[in-house]
Parts: sequence; C-alpha cells; structure tokens
Amino acid sequence: MWLRVLFTLIFLINLQSQSVFDFEEISFAGSKVPLDKYDVKERIKKEYFKLLLDRKGYLLELYDNYMFYEKMLLQAFDREGLHHDYIYVAAVESGFDPRTVSSRGASGLWQFMKPTGQKYGLRIDEIIDERNHPDLSTEAFIKHIKILLDKYNDSFKVLAAYNNGEFAFDQTLQNQKMNDYWDCISNHETSEYVPKIVAMKLIFSEVEKNRLSTFADKTFDKYKNIEIVFNESLSFDDFCSMLNISYREFYQINSHLIHDSYRKGGRFLTNGNYNLYIPYDKVKLCQNIFSVNRFLEYEASDTIFVKIENETIGELALIYGINWRELARQNDLKIEKRKNGLEYVDLVKGQEIIIIR
Repeated sequence: MWLRVLFTLIFLINLQSQSVFDFEEISFAGSKVPLDKYDVKERIKKEYFKLLLDRKGYLLELYDNYMFYEKMLLQAFDREGLHHDYIYVAAVESGFDPRTVSSRGASGLWQFMKPTGQKYGLRIDEIIDERNHPDLSTEAFIKHIKILLDKYNDSFKVLAAYNNGEFAFDQTLQNQKMNDYWDCISNHETSEYVPKIVAMKLIFSEVEKNRLSTFADKTFDKYKNIEIVFNESLSFDDFCSMLNISYREFYQINSHLIHDSYRKGGRFLTNGNYNLYIPYDKVKLCQNIFSVNRFLEYEASDTIFVKIENETIGELALIYGINWRELARQNDLKIEKRKNGLEYVDLVKGQEIIIIR
C-alpha cells in the first residue's frame, strides 16, 4: 500500500515539475508567435503537454535520433542560409527516422511524396529511394522551403503550406478572407501541425529540464559519402563482410537502399553506381577493393576540379560543403532568377568547376 502511495507522490511531483508553461515570448525562424491572438497560446500549450506528459518515451527516442543527424542537417541549412528552426519539421514529420513511410506513401526525414521527390531530382525506383537519403533529401527540403518562403514570406504559412499543400492552404486563406495561419480554421492535421512544431522547439530548447538524453555514441558525420561502381553483382551481406562492418550498421546508415526484406537483404547490380555511406576507418579498404568513382566529401583546404555530369550547383554545394553563391563566384558563373523568384545557375554537362575549400 505504502509503495503505491510513494509512486503516486513521485508521479505527481514529476508532473508538477513539468507542468509549467512559462514562455512569455515565442519565435520560430525569426517570426514571432502572436500569443495575444485568440487561442494561439492554448494550442501550443496543448501540444507541448501532450508531448511532454503523454509521449515521454517517444520524445526520448526522437531526441536520440535528432542528435544522430543534428550536425549534418544544420550544416546543410547553414550552407544554404536556412534558419535552424526548420529542423523541427523533421521531428514532427518523421521523428528523424529516414525510413519512416506514412500511410499515404510519403517517405524519408522530410516525408516527401513521390512526385515531390522527383520534382527535386531525387531518384525513386525499385533499387534506391533518395527520399530516404539524409543529404540529398535535405537538399530537396531546403529548396522546397525556400520556394515557399519566397511565396509567403511568413514562417507559419510556410509550415502550413508544407503540410497541407499550397493549393489547399491558399484556398483556406482566400475562402475565409484571412491573411494569417493563426486566424484560419484548417483541417485537423494542419491545425495541430504548426503548434506541434513550435512546441517541439520549446521542448528541445530545455533539454535538461525535460530530462532528454541521447544513448548513441556516434553521429552521422562519422561516415563518408562515396560513389562506388560495382563491376559485378554483389549481395549487401557480402559487401558488409568484405568491409568488416555489421549488417545492422550498413542498413541504418544507408537508408536510401531498397532491401527486399530483413531476411533476403538486397544486392548491388553490375555496373551500378551507388552513393554509399562508409565509416571513415573503412574508406581506404573500400578504395582497395572496389572501383571508387569519387568521394562526395572533401577535407577543408582542398582545391578540387570537378567535371559536371547531371549535378545542379546546389547539389555540388551540398556535396563539397561550400555555399553555392561562393561556388558561383569562384567560377565566374552568372546567377539568374526564374519567374517564381528562385535563383539558379546553369551548368553544362562536361563543364569543369573549380572548388576551393
């Protein structure tokens, strides 16, 4: 009896310690949350406490995944000038699990539908699904968010349009004669989506208070992205044996590869080009065994000469860790603007680019 009372007291004390919502001002991606507007604060508080009090185990797993990918994601954001707060989109969309697939077929960290992924040049077939490729899908996400920012110039409208689609969200604004996400009635998912992302930022901003911790001793930047050409077909398990890495590690870090099942595994095809993540300490061994076409990451202070195949300047910037504008400047490339306001640089196949890092 006394044990039950003790556990009840501990639960109540813990509940009370976490039940304080003392944020007087809240911002997201540089936009101030209008807490004085009708039920805005209440909506954020609701999502905040739902996550903290009802889904603590989920939060612990999510934070562990977040810490694994954080450095890579924020570096990509920095290269393209995207605000760090947009990282919490992945928290709500996928829980930072690149293999998450929704009931509608959206996949990856950023939950792209197949047409959206293809729109941004991601390869999606029976062998590879680059929606699940952490680097490439993040580049596509940045492009998409920048287009939405150019259109709406408002962080909360961007989030709502990302979740509900531009057409549906535009209709909502037009039909209700409103110009603010917070003033509109949205579908149930979108109504909770933006407050949930804001609440996730608040929770992650107070990691110690909310007793979040990571269990992993490695992060995603422990792996090098290389392009390998396989001269003959090779099973995934044989590849792991040759490099002396576990199948589990290979599976987790190469989330874009399609596996038949955990029993059957998968195979690399003859003359197939694959971008693979390899532990840094296995790179030289991989070079000695396989036809390594090129490294997709380079150390600082390198001068690199790259012959263009089908890459965009944004892809090159992401691959070599340099701002795309700086890359254009180094090569005297003209930055042009499309009708939607998106800036771009025309690259020609076979053109040689100099990259100085």
